Amino acid sequence: MEDDWKLSQQVVPSDVLPLFTKPNVRQVSFLTKEKCWGFRSRFQSKWDHHRLWGFKLKRRLILNEPEFTTSPAFIEREFGARCGELMAEEYDPEKQLNEPHNPALRAYVKEYRNWLLGRKPNFLIHDIGREYRDVVGLEKTVTDGKSTWQSKGEVGNRA
Repeated sequence: MEDDWKLSQQVVPSDVLPLFTKPNVRQVSFLTKEKCWGFRSRFQSKWDHHRLWGFKLKRRLILNEPEFTTSPAFIEREFGARCGELMAEEYDPEKQLNEPHNPALRAYVKEYRNWLLGRKPNFLIHDIGREYRDVVGLEKTVTDGKSTWQSKGEVGNRA
C-alpha cells in the first residue's frame, strides 16, 4: 500500500486470490470513489460518453478496452514483469497502460482484465493523496503521456 492511500477494512488473501482464477484476470484493484465507477461490470474498462450539443448524456462501457492501474492493486507476477519490460521510462506508467502512447504495451494488456474489488458505497481504500495535493496546492499535468507535478500557481502561469 502506498503512503497516500488508507485501507478502510482488512483485506485477506481469500478476498483476492480466487479472483485470479477468473478468465484473463491479471490484476485485482480496489474500487474507489475517485474512479467514479458506475457500471455493473466487475472489470475496469474504458467508457465513452454519448453527447448531444456538447453535453454528456449517457455513458457506454467498452468491454474490449480494459484499463489497469498503478494505484494499490494485486498483480499476477508474470503479467507485471512483462508490463515492466514493455514500459518506456519517459511516459507516465498508468497512461502507457491505458492510452495509445505505448502501442506494444497497450496491445499486450488488451488480452487481460482488471477485476475491481469492493462495492459502493463501502470502498475498501480511500485516496488521501488527493486531499494532500489540494492542501499544498499541487497539480498533475499530463502532456503527450508525460506527467509533471507543479504548484497550482505555476500551472496557471505557464506560457
